[in-house]
Amino acid sequence: MPHTKPSLSPSKPSSSVEARHPRIYWRSIAIGLILIPINCYWITYIELVQYSAQPTIVSLIFTVVFNVLVLIGFNRILKRFLPQMALSQGELLVIYVMLSVASATAGHSMMEILVSTLGHAFWFATPENDWKDLFWRYIPRWLAVADKDVLSGYYEGDSTLYTKQHLLGWLTPVMNWFGFLFAMLFVMVCITLIVRKPWTEDEKLAYPIIQLPARMTSEGFFTNRLMWIAFGLVAALDIINGLHHVFPAIPSVYEKAYRFRFTEKPFSAMGWLRLGIYPFVLGIGFLIPLDLLFSSWFFFWVWKGQQLIGSIAGLDGTGYPYINYQGFGAYMGIFLIAVWRGRKYLQNLLGVKVSPAPA
Repeated sequence: MPHTKPSLSPSKPSSSVEARHPRIYWRSIAIGLILIPINCYWITYIELVQYSAQPTIVSLIFTVVFNVLVLIGFNRILKRFLPQMALSQGELLVIYVMLSVASATAGHSMMEILVSTLGHAFWFATPENDWKDLFWRYIPRWLAVADKDVLSGYYEGDSTLYTKQHLLGWLTPVMNWFGFLFAMLFVMVCITLIVRKPWTEDEKLAYPIIQLPARMTSEGFFTNRLMWIAFGLVAALDIINGLHHVFPAIPSVYEKAYRFRFTEKPFSAMGWLRLGIYPFVLGIGFLIPLDLLFSSWFFFWVWKGQQLIGSIAGLDGTGYPYINYQGFGAYMGIFLIAVWRGRKYLQNLLGVKVSPAPA
């Protein structure tokens, strides 16, 4: 179903992007490089030390949005007193992209798993599990930390990284993994450049997640009365419910999700069912194509139906309905469909000439 991409700017377009040819914003790159360590430390602390908010498990990372919001505040001051020093919309978006990529790399399911995996096979090997004979020989030493004297400080604590022994023990695997991650991110950038034209100019995809940062950095967003009304309503609900969790005496306005489950077979195999109203889901739903919204709802119930049928057929204890494998298959199917739909563009891009079929 075609879905026209909504405009990224309000009725008063920002002159900073439209009026300029694309160029490298060295100033914004410098600011992004300064903010990346601060933002990554923030993410690491709340995700690994406190294990609380997990901002990087969703695409719109709130730490990045907050940092850009602070920059927008300073930028408004610059526009008032030093307009020649103010950042343009393009520069702010460059900073947003840099912080988003760095956050995803440093966040949940990336550094949290990678760093802890580097020495796991060597530190937790015992005569009972026989890991040494089973797979130590398959692990390249230049990709892992094998020295238990180095690992003791990491796993037992009461130590510091900044000793010669520890730094040298971690240096080689960290630099090698850094090279791999850099290459992986570079490939992702290349893929993005390849699909940009057909997705953005031809299919006009909506990119709903980018709408907020694009609007925030444009003129007129913070003077829009409707935006402040909507923001005030949602913020009030969230603040009141947050206070309710800290101070139960304060009544909640509404519960975000009502959970219930069946207690008798075969319906108990469906697990928990949740019904709730999330304002951010309602908002982003207006920017997502209708067929995608329907498929999200429809295949959720397909999954629950498979669990129900599996319980009736006696398959519920075997891993059925293999939802992770189905998810992987869905990703591969979407990939193949995208390649097939863009085959002419890819052929032109690669310089491949396809001879017409004989009559």
